[in-house]
Amino acid sequence: LLEDLYLLTPVSQSSLLWQLIQVVATIRTLSPVIFKSQLVRLFGTMDISLFHSILQMKGLFTDSLFTAEDENFLLKRLVGMTQHPLLNTPVKLFYTDCLLHFPENRPLNSNTEENLPVLLSVQMTASLFPTVFHDSSTMLSRQNLLSLVYMENEGPETERGMGYLSEHITSLHSIVLYNASREFTATFFRTVFLFVRYFSSSESLMEDMTQKILELYRKNATLAPYVINLINQTHKLLDVPSWPVALLKALQTHIVELPLQTLVPQMLHWHLKVLARIAKETAVLQKSSLQLLLHITLYTDLCSSGDWKIGNAILSVCKNVLQYQQLDAVFASLADLLQYLLLHFEDVDIQEHARFYYMLLTNLSKEKLTTILSMESAGVQSKTKSLSSIVSENENFSTVMTVYNTEQPVLQLCRLNDEVCALPLCAGSLSEEFTTDCCLKYYEQVTNSLATSVLTLKYHLTFMNNVRPQDRKLFCIELQFEQSDSSYEPIQDITVPCLFMDRKPEVVHLTLKPRVPGPTMLSVFATYSTEDGVTYQSQLQPLKIHFNDIFLPLPLLSTWPVRAQCQLFEELWQSLQPAAADPYAESLFCFPLSPQSLSDFVHNAFARFLVSSPCEVYKIGIFLLPKFHILMQMKVLDDTANIRIRTDNWTVLPHLSSYLKEIVAR
Repeated sequence: LLEDLYLLTPVSQSSLLWQLIQVVATIRTLSPVIFKSQLVRLFGTMDISLFHSILQMKGLFTDSLFTAEDENFLLKRLVGMTQHPLLNTPVKLFYTDCLLHFPENRPLNSNTEENLPVLLSVQMTASLFPTVFHDSSTMLSRQNLLSLVYMENEGPETERGMGYLSEHITSLHSIVLYNASREFTATFFRTVFLFVRYFSSSESLMEDMTQKILELYRKNATLAPYVINLINQTHKLLDVPSWPVALLKALQTHIVELPLQTLVPQMLHWHLKVLARIAKETAVLQKSSLQLLLHITLYTDLCSSGDWKIGNAILSVCKNVLQYQQLDAVFASLADLLQYLLLHFEDVDIQEHARFYYMLLTNLSKEKLTTILSMESAGVQSKTKSLSSIVSENENFSTVMTVYNTEQPVLQLCRLNDEVCALPLCAGSLSEEFTTDCCLKYYEQVTNSLATSVLTLKYHLTFMNNVRPQDRKLFCIELQFEQSDSSYEPIQDITVPCLFMDRKPEVVHLTLKPRVPGPTMLSVFATYSTEDGVTYQSQLQPLKIHFNDIFLPLPLLSTWPVRAQCQLFEELWQSLQPAAADPYAESLFCFPLSPQSLSDFVHNAFARFLVSSPCEVYKIGIFLLPKFHILMQMKVLDDTANIRIRTDNWTVLPHLSSYLKEIVAR
């Protein structure tokens, strides 16, 4: 098998090699040396599956098959593959990951997480520095790898490499400083996280990183969510979170020193979010933050404006101070702030919250106060459905505000078939006044009519079988539609007040405005609330809009005599004569059918669109939104139904052919 292995495809070789590796690893009498002849060929492969086979052999057989020279060669090979210009990004990232999980002959530890091979030196990775021209995944993976290399090595080259990584972060910082894209912004903060993860012990580097973050925040306060997330994650990561605390102190100093006139509501919202996070840190004094908030309420029009969003953000800061800080140092400032809010803020909700916090502050001990504020709504049964719970932002509304996804569809849409009403049949001669200009009058009518611009389909909104008991009464149902293509204008959401299992199903009207005529598939999502106040989202079965669903009779005025319809058909038929420069087309569809069965076929499939039915030829006119037509003349010759088709849009012919085949098969 090994001698003929090269005859197989790379994927087949890899699969067979893995099976042979398992056999050799299981049977002790077989030596791994039998794979030695394959290594020479496999070491030079560019195929990722075969290279993975080498690593599988390396992980199982270690030094019984691979020498130290082989291991060193493999590492150099991996380093080269991570930057090979002919490989795509995912493959390069795979090789980078292989370096971090390299199966060594003599591993120093048994940790299965990221570890650097002993033989991977600073010089070997000197060409792997990230640049701003790489994609974000490559930047982050290389930064992670090089940070591990420099953390585990010492010397001038390591110092120089750390300087290069710092310069890379500086380059990203400059891009983000001048309104970078969201991807670059997220990449910068992830890069900072990696840098702090490995080099938090370097005070000079961390101070430089603090200044970079602070400069970004000064320039753009809307980066507050990124900054808060970085602080939270580094706080969890570090055993001694000195850098996150230092960054919080620097942010607090910056915010409290801002002039009041610069604290417009748009920016104040972000500053208050940062102050709320700072208030959770026991190592940061809160007196200056509370003084700033008191000045804002006293010397601006915040209280008179009654901005609930800003007022709630201020209460978030107060709540965190109550819950996490020693109150002796801030008691007076916090009491003054809460008292002013409960007396002067123009929003009743904010007044009540402020009054509650003021009562807690002035009447309870620190232990009881912390216990009350740290209660979660899920932990207290009496508060599970209470919307009047005292909250800061949305903390105790998690149950109410969360939208849960259902595993199975709860609702379904069932098409209502409109009553089929055929147009009156026409026979005999026409009166003189309708022998000319029918086509012109018709086109004027279609152009001026707005009623023909949309199509309304009726559906029953009903329950699926075997729904849960809590889903038998639904409220505030909103149906949302997503299209699989751009054939139709965006579809408006449909709202249904309520739906009960024991009542009649609700009739909903789906309004479609086609851009081009044709079938489509709609994804339908239903968002609704149950009796217990929980909101769910359920995906319904895909809704198929068939080609015949958009068929309409020719839009004729009610004042038109029946004979005029026949004349109109003849003029339209002549006007749709195919020409080289027009989108008009003519086609022929045939299938076996007896003359006696033609009448049944026409009346079952096209009764609403029938214009004329003499003894031999049936004439059918179909209008397609927004402004197209399908005309058909049906007759039987030699037990074969012949359907001549003319249309002013040749792209509908494949859809019509499929539909005709479908109804013939039925």
